[in-house]
Amino acid sequence: QSGHYGRAAHKAVVGLDAAGHEQLITKVDFAEQKNLVMERITQWQEEQAKKDTKKVTQEKVRAEQEQLKVLAAQKKAEKKQGMEDQPPVKKVKNNDGNSSAVGQQQTYGTLIHRYGPNIVDNTVQTEETTELNTPMFKCTLTIQDIPFEAVAPSKKGARNDAVLQAFEQFAQTPPPVVNEKKRKTPRKTEVNEYIPIEPVDLQDKIAKKCWDFVNEQTASIADTYKYRRNLVCIVKVQGEETVENCEVVAFGNGTLVIKKDNMTPDGTTINDSTGESLALRALRRYLLDQVDLCLSNKGSVYTRDRTGGKCSLKKDVKLYMYTNSAPMGDSRAISEVKQELPMETETPAAEAAPVEAAPVEAAPTDVTATNVVAEPMDSTPAPVTPKQPFFRKGWRRRAPKLTPTEDLGKIQLFVNTANKEEATEVFGENSHSIVSPSDKLAVRQMVGIQGSVLFSISQPIFISQYLVNRTYNDTAFTRALYDRVKDAKVAARDVGPPPEFRKVMWKDTR
Repeated sequence: QSGHYGRAAHKAVVGLDAAGHEQLITKVDFAEQKNLVMERITQWQEEQAKKDTKKVTQEKVRAEQEQLKVLAAQKKAEKKQGMEDQPPVKKVKNNDGNSSAVGQQQTYGTLIHRYGPNIVDNTVQTEETTELNTPMFKCTLTIQDIPFEAVAPSKKGARNDAVLQAFEQFAQTPPPVVNEKKRKTPRKTEVNEYIPIEPVDLQDKIAKKCWDFVNEQTASIADTYKYRRNLVCIVKVQGEETVENCEVVAFGNGTLVIKKDNMTPDGTTINDSTGESLALRALRRYLLDQVDLCLSNKGSVYTRDRTGGKCSLKKDVKLYMYTNSAPMGDSRAISEVKQELPMETETPAAEAAPVEAAPVEAAPTDVTATNVVAEPMDSTPAPVTPKQPFFRKGWRRRAPKLTPTEDLGKIQLFVNTANKEEATEVFGENSHSIVSPSDKLAVRQMVGIQGSVLFSISQPIFISQYLVNRTYNDTAFTRALYDRVKDAKVAARDVGPPPEFRKVMWKDTR
């Protein structure tokens, strides 16, 4: 029924009535369809044949390319093997334009070096001329009394021809004298590795122990960030003064301070980052832990007082401070007036005459008279002894700073300059409000190094010895760290005991 409705609709579309439905039957020509199919098959077969032919051609080309690559690789390997068997030869151009190996070129210069210096070159113009009516030149080259003649349109050409004749003859029969070329062998520069000497004295052994400890603690840090311009270590010595009883409890390094413009009044920034300040901060952290152990009745460097309730350092415990450079400030200041050294030559008795001592000026109030060198009253300047270098070539300058006599012992502040932030001088317009490490250590010699946090629970602690590597001056150290504060009174008690100063000779590097 659905098929009937479909045919009726189709007849309605084509405009036919129901009686002419026979016209809707499609007539098929099977012969024409067969020819069409055969044409399509033939066309497909031709296309497949073309694809197969193209594929065969591509494979052939690919095989040829692979073969060419193999041949090229073989040639490259043979060339490389030949280069390995024979070292590369540097070539230069001869006078005739051809190239030859260095040392084998046939030039006038090579002739002089090999068969000279007994060579005479005589070039003159001849009467003959060329076809273009240009002059001809004759060169007579005499080498060790053996003459060679050549004629050419130019002087240089004539000499080159004579040189070639000489080389050809000397290749068969060399002349009496042949100069062998001496090859220059590069001098081997041996860099001697610096090996520090083994320390002998106690202070040298302590210095070596400090460096070993710092190297061990900073082993994981890149060398670029290991800033050791001013290394300061605090060593605890308990019992007998031997290196086995020494222990490094704090260390710090550096010489920089904050810029003057970046300082804040609320204390939110760290102003002083010098080695001395960093080491003292680390020491206070160590002492705080030791106080905690003492109050807990555990092993500690402290012992608890029965009367005052504070903790005191044990009697057999001492603290040493090692620094590889003198603290900045007054510890490096020496007088500008130089004292004449006694001459070792003998003086005749007739010429010897008593010399009256020059009057000595009064010393400043904060400096003892023993630390000031008197300036002669005579207008004639005293002879100046040759200045000895305080540092080797390539080292950072660590020489003591020449300071006017009236400024010795005064408080020194850091100078606020862009290039030298670590310099110190007596108070001026460009100075910081941060005092130098020498002045801070002098204050700690009065009130102790334990700091204000531990002051209520710890008795004052002082440095017993200062071990200094470079820029050591005993007079400057004694004045800067003790003499100028020894008469001060703090909290109804005297200043701490005078420390000892020792020069360290051992060095970790050159």
